[in-house]
Amino acid sequence: MITTSLHHVYGAYIYNTPERLHVLAVSIPVIIITYFFDRYFRKKTVPYKKVPTLLYAIVIFVPSLLLIGLLEGIYNHVLKNILFFSNVPEDTIKKTFYSFYEPELVEMPNDAIFELTGIFQGILAIALAIQFVRFVSKQLHPGKD
Repeated sequence: MITTSLHHVYGAYIYNTPERLHVLAVSIPVIIITYFFDRYFRKKTVPYKKVPTLLYAIVIFVPSLLLIGLLEGIYNHVLKNILFFSNVPEDTIKKTFYSFYEPELVEMPNDAIFELTGIFQGILAIALAIQFVRFVSKQLHPGKD
């Protein structure tokens, strides 16, 4: 979520699209909540494990994995760059992304920092998904490693 925040602040600045800053309303609370849950689960004994695990799983899965990792990172940046650098016509690429994004927010790759931080969100999502499955499994089945 920190990468996402930086990516969207940078994109809002370079493309003069302040509406990209809306993601901060999600990313900042998720960063804070994740920090506190991480501290909670690092304790040696954790009372009432199932409810916090469920809440933590929801906080990680919905905004971090589904919205940012899958939709923003993999769909909006990895796929867009693959299509762009495969010489798919720009109109076709934009039509592909208009179903999720406002037309003025769909930028063809023209800034390395913006695109690389966008792609990095997708890469981080893969690592996060692996850690997420391990964490939930460990919390729900504590004796198995």
